[in-house]
Amino acid sequence: MDASNQSLRPCACLAALAACAGLSVEAQPASLTTVISDRNGHAVEEVVVYAIAADGGASAPVTDFSEPLVMNQQSEQFRPHILVAQTGTTISFPNGDTVAHHVYSFSEPKRFELPLYQGTAHPPVTFDRPGVIDVGCNIHDHMEAHIVVVDTSYFATTGADGRAEISNLPSGNYTVQIYSPRLRAADHPAPQGIAIADNNEALLQIQLEARLRPPHFSETESLNWSRY
Repeated sequence: MDASNQSLRPCACLAALAACAGLSVEAQPASLTTVISDRNGHAVEEVVVYAIAADGGASAPVTDFSEPLVMNQQSEQFRPHILVAQTGTTISFPNGDTVAHHVYSFSEPKRFELPLYQGTAHPPVTFDRPGVIDVGCNIHDHMEAHIVVVDTSYFATTGADGRAEISNLPSGNYTVQIYSPRLRAADHPAPQGIAIADNNEALLQIQLEARLRPPHFSETESLNWSRY
């Protein structure tokens, strides 16, 4: 696992020129792009990336929890398959299928159960403790999802290109962590420290060393971990 801050991008260069000219430049938030690849160099999708201020000096923006996030049920799948949220977030679980589902989780950070229903029969659920919550359907065993609750508002999920972009980061030192259900808990890489400067666009590259479980709903997903 290695990290590298790339050369200053245009916004940082302009700030430097203004400073040389004696002009006052207001500090602007920075951004962090994290690129996740497997041990063969291929991009890895649906990896949660989150940054936590290492020294408590970076202030997070005020979060509006008035509107719940949504994890829908469509075609007997949870959508999205992975959802990341800040501690204190409320999430609703509408059933868009024509068949009933029974949503539940036995995960320690948030145990809950929404008995057999269609539509929006149950109120949203508040997730008030950080951690990973594995969600399932008591009727359809092939349905699974993961909610990652984090103590920060700075998070993103990688796309098909393996990139996750976190914007509006105040300057400071951060600890960057990742989560993927395709990794065993012990195989997740150690938190990565990174310094974020005003007006900068930082780049962090993480190559996973452990073998990944097959993607969700792939033909080989049902293989046991012992096959790897």
